[in-house]
Amino acid sequence: MKLTNGKQLANAILKSVTGKYMLYAAQLGSMMVLARLFTPEQFGYIAAVQVFSIFFILLSEVGIAPAFINKKVHKKDETDGIFTVTGLIGLAICLLFIFLAPAIADFYNDELYVYIVIPSALAVVFSGFSVIPTASLQLDCRFITIARCEVKSEIISLVLSLALMNFIDPVIALSLKFTLFSFFKFLFLWFSSKKTSIGSAGLSTNFKAIKPLMNFSMYQFGFNFVNYFSRNLDNILVGKYVGANSLGIYDQAYKIMRYPLMLLTFAITPAIQPMMKTIAHDNQHFLKMHNKFFNYISLVGLLVGILVLLFSDLIVLILLGKGWEEVSNIIKMLSLSIPVQIVMSTSGGFFQASGKVKALFYSGVITAVINVTSIVLGVMNGNIVILALFISIAFQLNFFISYYIFSKFVLNICMLDFVKEIKVFVIANFLYVCFVLFITKDLFYEVLF
Repeated sequence: MKLTNGKQLANAILKSVTGKYMLYAAQLGSMMVLARLFTPEQFGYIAAVQVFSIFFILLSEVGIAPAFINKKVHKKDETDGIFTVTGLIGLAICLLFIFLAPAIADFYNDELYVYIVIPSALAVVFSGFSVIPTASLQLDCRFITIARCEVKSEIISLVLSLALMNFIDPVIALSLKFTLFSFFKFLFLWFSSKKTSIGSAGLSTNFKAIKPLMNFSMYQFGFNFVNYFSRNLDNILVGKYVGANSLGIYDQAYKIMRYPLMLLTFAITPAIQPMMKTIAHDNQHFLKMHNKFFNYISLVGLLVGILVLLFSDLIVLILLGKGWEEVSNIIKMLSLSIPVQIVMSTSGGFFQASGKVKALFYSGVITAVINVTSIVLGVMNGNIVILALFISIAFQLNFFISYYIFSKFVLNICMLDFVKEIKVFVIANFLYVCFVLFITKDLFYEVLF
């Protein structure tokens, strides 16, 4: 398929967005229910463990999905071999996660973490087995099918975890929701993948089939790895040094701030790689399509940032209810980064489509160093509002670093020429930052004095 204009990309994006919005609506409803049943401290326990769960899931996936999508030919025996390898990796990492449960409990000085880690570890196995079924559906642009599987899994896992609250510790029941979601998601995705052009994957001993994917996947995994630590170190350190209650508040604020990213970019990104890779050889066409997309998504990001900033109190009241008022202050600080985060979140798909995952990895390493530095400085201050400010400043810096690398290695133009292309956003973003700092000046005074 030759992409002669933006119609195919727009169609794929529409399907991806529709599917993801279905999932986000279900997740939002789930969050609204759970926030009224659990305290910030209880959410803090789960947030601390989920940081490790997401890390081990990242290890189990090894960056295989983007590499599989970029593969031109998909033979049945090779697909089965890759499916089996990802599942076995997931199983091995699950056992490692369980083995480390006492160490995690010691790190947080609370034995309850042992009982939360063990059920959470099982999610890693199912996530490993879900890699190829998900990639198969993405390759056929069946994003709505993926969403239906995830929505059903979200609803079932919510109902079952709420039912389990009557028989076991509520915090453990809440931790099981993540595992139940992963289990049902795998089942639904695997059965749905039967109708794809590749078909459903089965078990095989053809382990060497994964070898051709390793060069691509290792750089993708390297990027995911460093990006993980730069995005999650704050939760680890807040849980350790500030406390579970503060972590519960901070984590909910960060999740609410990320919803615009999820609605605007995470829903779009899966469609970018399979569509844009068809014109990766045509640099001028690629550049034109990227810039057109950038100009649209960046202006939307600015609008969303302003709305989140101005209506943060109302958003918290509607989504979380009473008792979560402190979340609003964190959201106001984090809103400083929303426009640039929305733009940066889509860049990975263009890196992948062009095959420049090595450049993506280097970009991830540099931005991770900046993020980690800001997180450590913020946690040392001991105030999660200041931490949110430091993180937002880091994202502003990372935007220019990421797009310097992107313009040089993917678009093959100098950064100055690229800035000229996006000068409207650069100026508007500067004015937006000034506006946020003006709106939050009283909050600064309260925190500092």
